[in-house]
Amino acid sequence: MENIEHCIASMLEYQKMNNIKGYCIPNTQYLYNIATKYFPHNSVKAQAVLCFVYDDSNELIKRIVHMVLTIDGILYDPSYELYSLKNVSYFTNIEDLKQTINIETISKDTLDTFTRFQKYATMINNEISLIKITTNYSDYYNKQSKYIAIANNL
Repeated sequence: MENIEHCIASMLEYQKMNNIKGYCIPNTQYLYNIATKYFPHNSVKAQAVLCFVYDDSNELIKRIVHMVLTIDGILYDPSYELYSLKNVSYFTNIEDLKQTINIETISKDTLDTFTRFQKYATMINNEISLIKITTNYSDYYNKQSKYIAIANNL
């Protein structure tokens, strides 16, 4: 594989063509697996994030708990669902979030989900495959993998 951007472009294309939504965990797991296999000298880390999506007039329209990958400190979003939106702010921790948003406006459920996603990110970073643990991801993961392998001559 020439570079990670080619893989991400194929992932986003596959997700767009198939209207894939709500699969940020297997997307991050796949990109983590590719990045650590083909670019072993890079610093690769799955990361839970809180995303805030704004409209064109800078009004908050939705809050989303999400998962992304950082490679050498650069954030990569392997999920078309959020990547395709224009105004998205990503927060990797509560402290940074508090600098921008009143934390009291965020529901307990959202914060609990963020904590759960942090645990999933830790599992990925410890090379525990969430795909093998969570069977409802495996079919999607395998189909996307085949598409990307063909698109990138893997």
